Amino acid sequence: MGIFVGPGLEAGYRRGMILLHLAAFAVAFAAPALPPEHAPHVLAAASEQGLDPGLLAAVCARESMFVDGAWRSEPGLRRVLWRDAPGGPERWAVDGSIGPCQVLRSNFRAMGIDNDAEAYDLANNYRVAAAILRWSSDAFPGSPWLAVTAYNTGVGQARAGLQAKGGYTATILAWAPGYRAALERVVEPEEFVYGADGTILGRFVRDGTGRILGSRDHDGRLFDLHGVLVEAL
Repeated sequence: MGIFVGPGLEAGYRRGMILLHLAAFAVAFAAPALPPEHAPHVLAAASEQGLDPGLLAAVCARESMFVDGAWRSEPGLRRVLWRDAPGGPERWAVDGSIGPCQVLRSNFRAMGIDNDAEAYDLANNYRVAAAILRWSSDAFPGSPWLAVTAYNTGVGQARAGLQAKGGYTATILAWAPGYRAALERVVEPEEFVYGADGTILGRFVRDGTGRILGSRDHDGRLFDLHGVLVEAL
């Protein structure tokens, strides 16, 4: 027997079905642990694009289980000019998905990267993945479901109603809160700053990518790079 859903109930029904799918996939599939060395790159790439880092981590977890050297050939796509390393000889290569975020070679080319060495670099892999996810999110404002689907199928296919296979979207949306919570526990590393006589002058404060945010004095107050007090403890 079919279920009739009136026009006024359709949106609520769809939301309910999405939540039901999310709950089912959260139970059925255990999210792989985020490797510690990946966390700074997730945070930096998500911050650059204004994304939820938990969502970016979940996308890449579902794509490859965070396997650094992951590769999937896509022989049905057009070949691309590619190199093994920067400055190396170009060759026509089969397109394919590279690294933990499974970014296509053709997408790397569009972002100025044309070789395996740089494409497999974690910083680049997450940076380009975040740019694609940002583009997908902008194409479907207010709809994480469609934005995540578009990362897999492409924006045009998502607009046409094509759904990603294998519970792809539901799994990612179910995993995202857990990764978000884990990334919120990543502590900014600090290091002491020493004077010529060996005395401690203060401590640099860096973000997860190693970028200096400012410094703390002996009283624990945080100053930005211009010496302006931004946090008093």
